[in-house]
Amino acid sequence: MRLLFIRFSSIGDIVFTTLAIRAAKQQLPGAEIHFLTKPSMKAVTEANPYIDQFHYLGKDLSQTINELKALNFDYVIDLHKNFRTFKIKRALGVPAFTYKKLSWQKFLLTNLHWNFMPKRHIAERSLDALAPLGVVNDGKGLDYFVPSTVQLSQNALPATHQNGFIALVIGASFATKKLPIHQLQELCKLLKYPVVLVGGKEDALEGEQVAYI
Repeated sequence: MRLLFIRFSSIGDIVFTTLAIRAAKQQLPGAEIHFLTKPSMKAVTEANPYIDQFHYLGKDLSQTINELKALNFDYVIDLHKNFRTFKIKRALGVPAFTYKKLSWQKFLLTNLHWNFMPKRHIAERSLDALAPLGVVNDGKGLDYFVPSTVQLSQNALPATHQNGFIALVIGASFATKKLPIHQLQELCKLLKYPVVLVGGKEDALEGEQVAYI
């Protein structure tokens, strides 16, 4: 059974797909897992041992589709759900299962603060797309695999962090997905381990403000 999983971005959302990918690989006998994403997301996925083959979305969608057609997939698992994934599913012409994006519920929550979101994590909702194939939650959470080529020296972290730490991601694509600085500071005070703040260059100033507590 050859399955094509699709999730183009972003880092956090791709990590949320790992439950579904692992469960499918381990629970479907002989499953061959393919994953389609953006080239910029390669580092997030390339070390995942449950993915057999990677595909990257090129500037020419038609070319990407033609490359995928040659692989004769049995199913498409659409965990992104946008116009491009619709075109891919229609072109491949095989059964497809699609994640429920809940766009209007998210719009109401982020713009009007009306919460109609289900009490169900996005990773579980991604897994729900595989229910027709009998795939269930294995209870092992999410995965993130670091490539073996990525190594840090023993002194890369200060001595205070070498017996354990908590990594706190402070960056996000949209402001509505980020905690304000004062709440991040409060959270850091409550954590019982040393904290490493994670973000991009654009988050450096906020990181300095959070660290100054």
